[in-house]
Amino acid sequence: MARKETKNRVDIITVFLEHDKKILILKRSQKVKTMKTKWGGISGYIEQEEPVKRALKEIAEETGLKNESVTLLRIGEP
Repeated sequence: MARKETKNRVDIITVFLEHDKKILILKRSQKVKTMKTKWGGISGYIEQEEPVKRALKEIAEETGLKNESVTLLRIGEP
């Protein structure tokens, strides 16, 4: 199925971290614009960069993990 292009489209990444057969999920802040207090993976807006680079930045910002501590297992397509 082809993606529908819209002028209001926003690209995001969502990351799920797994360690010792456990998956990290985070509770969203009251301060965010959408999905306040909902649970989910690490996420962020993709700006002028590759999605994998943005994912690594978001992981570092939200968990403190460095790139060399993270192994990419899978990339999904929209």
